[in-house]
Amino acid sequence: MDLDERLRTWCNRLKQNLLEFNLFSTFSPNIEQHEIDSERISTRIYIFLLVVLVVILASYTAEVEVLVPNIISNIPALNSTVQSRYQINSTLDEIINQLMVEQWSNSTSHEAYYDQCNPALCIYSYVGKNGLITIITTIIELIG
Repeated sequence: MDLDERLRTWCNRLKQNLLEFNLFSTFSPNIEQHEIDSERISTRIYIFLLVVLVVILASYTAEVEVLVPNIISNIPALNSTVQSRYQINSTLDEIINQLMVEQWSNSTSHEAYYDQCNPALCIYSYVGKNGLITIITTIIELIG
């Protein structure tokens, strides 16, 4: 069964299930007609968008199922003779907690940074004025 046929079958089943739910049949008697109509429209739009997203997700999943085996088959086996800080029986949790890093090497040079960015003079100024609303609000805040 190819991808298009699977998607068609899946969409037909989904449409049949949505029709069986009959989401739009009962409302309480005290609701106005325009409220019922808007509720129906918004519910239908929501269901339509939900169905579209599910179809997109299903088609993506189907493509991933096709692509993943091809990718996985091209991965070479790990070489057990290469030195590693992780044991052969290390759990994935241990490796992830160490951020999958074999060796940390920290060689930071703050001197090189400050030599490159060495201003002779640094001035900071703020020019602005408060509006009437800001002044009134500040006075009210101070008074309590």
